[in-house]
Amino acid sequence: MDTYAHGYGLTGHYATPGTHTSYCGRELMHEPNTGIRNRICQPCAKAEAADRTAAEQVAADRSIDGPTLAERAGMRYCLVGTGRRVHYSNNDATLCGREVSEYTDGLDERHDSLCSPCIKAAEKRAYTRALAAASPLAAAAVDLAETVEDADTETEQADVIRVAARGYRKAGSGRVETVTTVHTNCTCRMASTLLGTYATMAEAEQVAADRVEGTGRTYGHCTWSRPLKSSTADDVEAAPFDQVARAVDAVEHAEQAGAAVDTVEDAEALYAAALVTEAEADAGTWRGEWIGEQAGDALFAIEPAAEQGALFAPDSRPAREPIVARATFRPADLARITAKAAADRATYRAETDDRIAAECAAHGVAPSQGVRDRIAARAAEQAPARRVIEGVVVSHNGTAQGSTPANATHPNVIAARAALDGLAVATMTDHHDVSEPTEAEQDVRGYLVDPREGDRVAVYWLEGGRIIRRDTPLDGAALDCLADRLARRGWRVEKMLRSSQCVFAHRPSTD
Repeated sequence: MDTYAHGYGLTGHYATPGTHTSYCGRELMHEPNTGIRNRICQPCAKAEAADRTAAEQVAADRSIDGPTLAERAGMRYCLVGTGRRVHYSNNDATLCGREVSEYTDGLDERHDSLCSPCIKAAEKRAYTRALAAASPLAAAAVDLAETVEDADTETEQADVIRVAARGYRKAGSGRVETVTTVHTNCTCRMASTLLGTYATMAEAEQVAADRVEGTGRTYGHCTWSRPLKSSTADDVEAAPFDQVARAVDAVEHAEQAGAAVDTVEDAEALYAAALVTEAEADAGTWRGEWIGEQAGDALFAIEPAAEQGALFAPDSRPAREPIVARATFRPADLARITAKAAADRATYRAETDDRIAAECAAHGVAPSQGVRDRIAARAAEQAPARRVIEGVVVSHNGTAQGSTPANATHPNVIAARAALDGLAVATMTDHHDVSEPTEAEQDVRGYLVDPREGDRVAVYWLEGGRIIRRDTPLDGAALDCLADRLARRGWRVEKMLRSSQCVFAHRPSTD
């Protein structure tokens, strides 16, 4: 975002969108001073950052092409204490590390802002999910990781059990009695009365009982409480972990076998086929069933424990060394995969930046500075190569010798520089302020040619980056030297006054 100056100062201010007034209340110049500023107004920087963050959130929440940031990151809106900010959470703690006191549906009249650390953490989580969607193997790994995480936190997220102690003043007396209440899956606001959030009902009731011990009162349950949703049955808790373990084994088997699978379901199907093949190979052997059964007309009676299969028990088999399989990858394949991943990441980042810029333009807000920097960098990479002009000395950092880069190709400037050959020449930029040079520009010394109408030019002399007058002691004689050189080279020089700041000369005719 461009910065603007107040008056002729070198401090950069941010303009309120659609106006020429800064966030700190100053009237700003119409031309930006981004290239020559030496510092940025802190109140403007803070106000612009807050305005930009709010605008980005509004644009994301109002987007009709995709889900909100909370949905893309898998988060829930929540509150912390009596604060006015809304946070993101996927368990009993917010993304910024605070304890959740209440879950909500989003922004409202009282809670009208979002927590900035939570927004940054949610953006990283959403970006990670989007990157995983571009690669099947990465998607499988993220899917397994999130499944394990959900299995670990499912019981905690399912039920919200809290204990609160609130003081009530009895009517007609100055006594205050404390009432302890257990809240289960309700939306009651606790604020400073919250004692804590607990994973099980037994812990919450124990804390409530300890709180009322010795007071002669008993704790109660909130009338808005809802029944517990989690189950304590072992088979219900073990089912998600069994499913995750099978999925992990399937993915590892697919990687070891070198199979080209794109989804976890394909890996599980391949793993199931391998298990069936192994079971069929074991059928009829000591690994599967007994080799045979005792015949009814056997000569000797054999005890059931001495059947033929018992001779091949695992304890009687000799120990075998484990087989270790190691996979190696060719450097060319790794380089190709790495390059493709980097290209896909850059393409996704560019598409995301373009979509954000389009949404911000549709809602009349400015995108973030990072988005605009990346778009400008891509535009610079795609810009055509600059044409080389012979006879003009232009440095690679946007400077020119004896004139500004914008006037370096003017024919009168080229002719004047040829006439002044051998004199000290000033290295100029398009943003050089010859009246109030910056500290970095105060080392510039030499002549400066500025083209005027027709064949006329104005030649200045700079000392310490600043133009001088003819009556300046010692340095003012440089203008007389410039006029003498141009006159001896055939230029028509106009008469100068004592207060003249430049030499006006006319280019000689070529007829």
